Amino acid sequence: MDPSHRKIELQSLRDLTFLTTSLRTHTAQKLDTHLPPSPDPSASYPLRTRTSELLDTFLDEVLKGMRANTSINGIALTSDAGGEGGADAHANARVEEEIEYEDLDYKLQERLRVLFAKRERLVKSIAVHRRGTAKAAAERFREGWEKEGQEWEEARGEMERRVVEEARRSGEGLDVQMKRLEEVEGSWERVVTGLAELQRGLPETRARLERAGEVVGYLGG
Repeated sequence: MDPSHRKIELQSLRDLTFLTTSLRTHTAQKLDTHLPPSPDPSASYPLRTRTSELLDTFLDEVLKGMRANTSINGIALTSDAGGEGGADAHANARVEEEIEYEDLDYKLQERLRVLFAKRERLVKSIAVHRRGTAKAAAERFREGWEKEGQEWEEARGEMERRVVEEARRSGEGLDVQMKRLEEVEGSWERVVTGLAELQRGLPETRARLERAGEVVGYLGG
């Protein structure tokens, strides 16, 4: 190789494997396109066989020249003397791709299963709150309001009756006007307190769901 030319820089041996595999795959596809294999596997196809041999020889020469002009992380694939370098210790021209699989972590798998189950429970809990909590709170408020209104009307009627009786006894005409300001304020405060307690519960449930989602996302990433 001319010293003035820069070598092709690759990051890992897998990059070289990818290039080699891509060249051979593309060559095989072209061969199948122009010289399709015989439907009968036992039949002889001399032209295709000879062409395949010539292509393999040509590819071996191309890959050999490519390795001579390629380095992986600064390490040459071949030595200056033309021998095989440290990054390409295999004698054959073909580089077989090796796929490594990490052992299955059963503890992590179980933890993910528990987290997903917890997430589903939280989602269902929030859905139940959205469907039923507001309706139940409104129903309780309506019932309480009607009950207090009925009790107030009964008390007001009883008081008016007593005032009328006292007025009749004393012979004086009284114009009595009853106000319910204190009772209305008390009912309003109870309603506001109940809704505030309901509102405090929903963010907590939502926060727990978001934390569980973040953990699942982190573990799944």
